[in-house]
Amino acid sequence: MHLIRVCFLKDINYSNYVYLFVKKFDMAIRLFSFFLIFLGSINIQASEIINNNFFEKCDVFFKNYVFNGQVNYDALKENPTELFDLVKVVHNAELENLDTAGQKAFYINAYNLNVIKSVVLNYPINSVMDVSGFFDNEKHWIANKQMTLNDLENKLIRPTFNDARLHFVLVCGAVGCPPIINNAYTPQNVEELLERQTKRAINDPNFIRRESKEIKLSKIFEWYAEDFGKGKEALVIFLNKYSEKNKIKGTPKFSYYPYDWQLNKVTTPNTETELKKESTDFTDRAITPAPTDERYFVSALYTRGQYELNIFNNYFTSKSKNLLDGGRKFVGRTTFFTAFVSGLFGINNRFNVGFDAKVRSVAQNNSTTDRPAEFLNFANNDINESGNYNRFQLTAIGPRIKYTPIKNFGSFSVQQTLYIPTGKNLEGGNGKGFADWQGLTLWNQFFYDNPINDKFSLFVEFDVLLENFTSAFAENHYWQFSTPMTIIPSYFPNNKITIYALMGSAPQWAFSKSAGSDSVKSYAPYNQYGLGFKYQFNKRFLGELLYTEFVNSSFNTARTFNIGLRYIHR
Repeated sequence: MHLIRVCFLKDINYSNYVYLFVKKFDMAIRLFSFFLIFLGSINIQASEIINNNFFEKCDVFFKNYVFNGQVNYDALKENPTELFDLVKVVHNAELENLDTAGQKAFYINAYNLNVIKSVVLNYPINSVMDVSGFFDNEKHWIANKQMTLNDLENKLIRPTFNDARLHFVLVCGAVGCPPIINNAYTPQNVEELLERQTKRAINDPNFIRRESKEIKLSKIFEWYAEDFGKGKEALVIFLNKYSEKNKIKGTPKFSYYPYDWQLNKVTTPNTETELKKESTDFTDRAITPAPTDERYFVSALYTRGQYELNIFNNYFTSKSKNLLDGGRKFVGRTTFFTAFVSGLFGINNRFNVGFDAKVRSVAQNNSTTDRPAEFLNFANNDINESGNYNRFQLTAIGPRIKYTPIKNFGSFSVQQTLYIPTGKNLEGGNGKGFADWQGLTLWNQFFYDNPINDKFSLFVEFDVLLENFTSAFAENHYWQFSTPMTIIPSYFPNNKITIYALMGSAPQWAFSKSAGSDSVKSYAPYNQYGLGFKYQFNKRFLGELLYTEFVNSSFNTARTFNIGLRYIHR
């Protein structure tokens, strides 16, 4: 295929006006035009002497299309001419007149430009990993030699210059890379910028994550370990050389957090001026783990303009111990179907606000016939002589906040939801059965995500749940206090699928008092075990299935069946 393309280019030189003419037509023609412009803009017979003119044009290009470490691919898709003109120069470059600094600067720009070019030719994409062979199959012309991006980096740049700092300026098109800058690398500034970008990365708390017992590093330090010296001691020396504070002492424990392959694209720059502005504050970037196109982390928050909408359907069914009624086996089954409808909106990467609503269909069945699906009637029936009833209604709504209490520690977050009842006689009375609590409920959740590697992660949740707590102030009351703790190990066979196990335990205390009697406190803990499955349909939709079993002395059987759908707007 590449040989055919080369022969074709020798005879035909398409004008950039082709693209300007056909861009008004449909998407298929526009995509085809991108290839025509790119192919036609390259003339393999001409040589390009690399001088200051090339570096100056690169500098203008990066200033026009790079903002705060992100690339404006949407603008480049609309008009790729400037990009393809630079790629043409890279293709035909003659480097004999360049010294070592000049060649180093050229190859850094060449790598970054060709990454951007490949993204534009495949855009829109969510990640460079969506393009098969992006690094190891797609060929590029670099100084009249054809090679892949992996060849350019690992067979040319790394062995030629033997400079570990290069890993902080070669940008692979992913959020997990050190951010691309809006300057060109030139023979005059390449050493200064290598030092600056290395120092920035090493002192970025999102890139080098220092925790109490270990230091979590980017996968770059694992993939290219030999470039940073032999062994842990050499790595510590390298990190300390560029660390401006908090030097590493002793022999620390190192681990590597998962690489974020989400595309490093500009979202919505506020103005043209801001698009050209380069941010020097790395800490403004979202703290990972974060919701990406590949994985959803519960502890993560959304940045300004991002949000999620979620519907999670929980079917809980419990079956009391068999009773005897006239010598017949008697079934006592209670079912609660709850649809949790919620939203969460980013204010900034440390504070989100949202809402929650509960819609419930409840069925109580005391008979010789078991009817576990009776909740599907979605009916409202008063309690009859056998104690059977149905209820269906919106039972509670409430505000929600989510925040990271510890700066630069985005793996830990807190979520608080206050449920406000929306009906009367929710706890029963006047012929009605129980549907929900009549008083306020406060749900405090503490989340911690610990990505172990690319395939495994561990999630821990600790809750403080106060159910119906406002009734404690009434003469006759019943309210519950519990502290559930849940541990969820997850396995990621690929970027779309998550398989996880759930293990939880919940100490639970109930407090009650009725007229003419003393207060009573009871203790009824329970354990919960389950298996779950998540599937990322695309960058916006995440589906989930979960099955759990309860272990509690009050029931013969108790279990839940859950299905959820989450929409994420990034």
